[in-house]
Amino acid sequence: MNEADALANLLGRGRPAPVSEAAPVPPAAIVAPPLQPPVDRRFWLLVAGGLLACAGWIMGSVALLESWVSMGRFGAGWSVGRIDVTASLIVFGGLLGVSLAMMRLMPVAVGAQRLGAVPAGALGLMLGVGGLMFSLLQAWLGNHVLPAPPDSAAAAALGSLLLGGALILFEAAVEEICFRGWLQRRLTARINPAAAVTVAAVAFSLLHVFGGARTPLSLVNIFLAGLFFGLLLLRTGSIWASIGAHFGWNWAETSLFGLSPNPGADDFGAIIDLDLVGAHIWGGSVEGLNASIAITVVLVALILPLLALRPATE
Repeated sequence: MNEADALANLLGRGRPAPVSEAAPVPPAAIVAPPLQPPVDRRFWLLVAGGLLACAGWIMGSVALLESWVSMGRFGAGWSVGRIDVTASLIVFGGLLGVSLAMMRLMPVAVGAQRLGAVPAGALGLMLGVGGLMFSLLQAWLGNHVLPAPPDSAAAAALGSLLLGGALILFEAAVEEICFRGWLQRRLTARINPAAAVTVAAVAFSLLHVFGGARTPLSLVNIFLAGLFFGLLLLRTGSIWASIGAHFGWNWAETSLFGLSPNPGADDFGAIIDLDLVGAHIWGGSVEGLNASIAITVVLVALILPLLALRPATE
């Protein structure tokens, strides 16, 4: 190297170095792989404790209320509607309290909402009511739907129907706050979103064992409903979508068509009182459409598009 080359190199104007002698990439330019959150034993203990608290409250409060009613210590002299409202406020109010407490103990950043509260709620309501109506249509096409006998038709006074609808909204909202707002969102921050939706749906179906769901098909349908509600939250980013779908489905089944309980109608009445008859697989059992293959078909049809509409970031 002559003196001119040495001076040029010193000033940064030398000839480019051979490829084999290229300078290493500065560490700042290297993109580090995303760090996986460490295993947090406290987190999983809180999840397990919260689920046990929810199950314990439901089982304990329901058993206590039933015992008190049978002994005349609760609801003596009350109307059936007043007993239903009070019992629902106690059972679901306690579940709401447990869920809010767990949310406070397990804070998590809520992602951006892809839909606002009003359009998300309207979308969920439309899907919930529409899904129930298509399930009922299948049972009707198979001649498994009959009008209830006139002497068993429930009164459909406007005030009673509004009160029944408000109670259905309260119960659906509490269940969504518990299983989607608390459980699913916390799990999504720790594990794969698909696994989080699935775990929340399993917990959701097990909860309904305490509510009387017993047949395998009924539990499968409730699990599929949990997947449907969970995917709505995942895709829209708004819990109002899952609340709207849950409320719309339950309201149409109970207050619009009088399908729950089967046979008969809710204590607050129904706009149209229908009974499901015939084969149990089409809804002709005490569990009604919940144990019907018609609901299975509709829920799968609702879930598949939500699986296909996967955000590009996943």
